[in-house]
Amino acid sequence: MHFPESWDDFGPKMLALTERQRRFCWAYLTQLMANAGDVSAAEAARDAGYSDTGGACKVRASQLMHDERIIEALDELAQREMRGLALPALMALKRIMENPQHDDHFKAVMSVLNRVGMSERTEQHLTVTHQVDTKDVEALVRRLAQELSIDPRKLLGRDAGDAV
Repeated sequence: MHFPESWDDFGPKMLALTERQRRFCWAYLTQLMANAGDVSAAEAARDAGYSDTGGACKVRASQLMHDERIIEALDELAQREMRGLALPALMALKRIMENPQHDDHFKAVMSVLNRVGMSERTEQHLTVTHQVDTKDVEALVRRLAQELSIDPRKLLGRDAGDAV
């Protein structure tokens, strides 16, 4: 396993880890990329230098894969890799757009137009008006007040002089 000579160009999540944890993350990501998703966290732990006495790397790998700091560092590495895929993705999109016979030609064109703000925009404006008729609420309060022998003005927040 080849590890970077320096971690200085990596993000804060990777830099917050110990050297061995960084190596684990790097080994895991490298395996993931090389093996199209078929990856062994235990093998990454071995590559990173964790002891494998009695199969300990399986346990250590499980612990590492549940550690929030490791998860965040792996996410940081994945984001870095994703940014690196932008140009190859752009070139693939360009090839599709240059081939009007391609099944996804129209989708590719619309995708580009949407992202550069040139697509047809559809806007909907919705106005909601809500009216409450307090007569029904007041009638209910009066009925409940009568059943409970309570002055309805107290429940309605009115002075004794107000009409009910």
